[in-house]
Amino acid sequence: MPVLKNFCHRDGILNAPFRLMLTNALATFAIAFEQPHRRVDITYYCMPRSVEILWNMMKNRRLVRKDLPF
Repeated sequence: MPVLKNFCHRDGILNAPFRLMLTNALATFAIAFEQPHRRVDITYYCMPRSVEILWNMMKNRRLVRKDLPF
């Protein structure tokens, strides 16, 4: 049972940051199996969304004061 405790414990291998990195890596790898024209569409959607999310995180931490400049 100590092995199961290590996997489920909050400080174990499946803690929140590790789970987030694992799911992000799997989702990124899954884009390789998309059709080429769909990859471009996914990129056109994800790039501005990631910039917006990053900006909002910086705004919540008071590193920037205004909304997005565009």
